[in-house]
Amino acid sequence: MKSRQTILAIDDSLQICQQIEKVLKSDELEIHKAYTAKTALEKLEELQPDLILLDVVP
Repeated sequence: MKSRQTILAIDDSLQICQQIEKVLKSDELEIHKAYTAKTALEKLEELQPDLILLDVVP
């Protein structure tokens, strides 16, 4: 069992991802960021995060 919960924040805005990390930063959470769809897919496979925060724009 993982000792820390993993969150993947996906957004093309560096500032948004940094703000998410700042707000959620704690010892219990491991926060990763992706700025492109390609990077997001790679990190999804590698990390298998517990939670995904995703920016969806139509």
